[in-house]
Amino acid sequence: MELYKLSRSEHPLIALPLPSGHGAVWDARRQRLFALSHDLIQAFSFDPKPAKLHLIETARWTLPSRRDGHDLSPGPDGGYVVTTDDGVWRFDPDNGDFTPLSALNPKLRVKAVSVTREAMAWVQAEESWWAHGFTVANRDATDPRRIETPGMKLYKVRWLP
Repeated sequence: MELYKLSRSEHPLIALPLPSGHGAVWDARRQRLFALSHDLIQAFSFDPKPAKLHLIETARWTLPSRRDGHDLSPGPDGGYVVTTDDGVWRFDPDNGDFTPLSALNPKLRVKAVSVTREAMAWVQAEESWWAHGFTVANRDATDPRRIETPGMKLYKVRWLP
């Protein structure tokens, strides 16, 4: 994982080994950087004022089930949605709990999920690690609609505010 200053994006401020790193999210409310790797979610704090940026690991959680983390995205309730090789989970960093996202668990090879208060979108691998489209549905996964993306190989999907 590398962190950059927006005005100097060609030079990383810090680089940290993150085995099979697949996602990082800055949580402004908690003042933490959450990072997803193959087996873990890690939380980091940092002080941006020193001349040399230094990340401090404040917590770590082992992923559930077969692990192999693929996606970490913020949820509408202040927690996160995590995908692994064999499931989709809600993650609450305040208590460290992983609970199955019943609408999508157990679905295999879900590479990315994005959830709002009303809806969700996801990418489920079709060939290797990618798909030729994504699915949108109500938040409980009812009324799913497949959006095809001919010629594209999708891996991530996000709702934008």
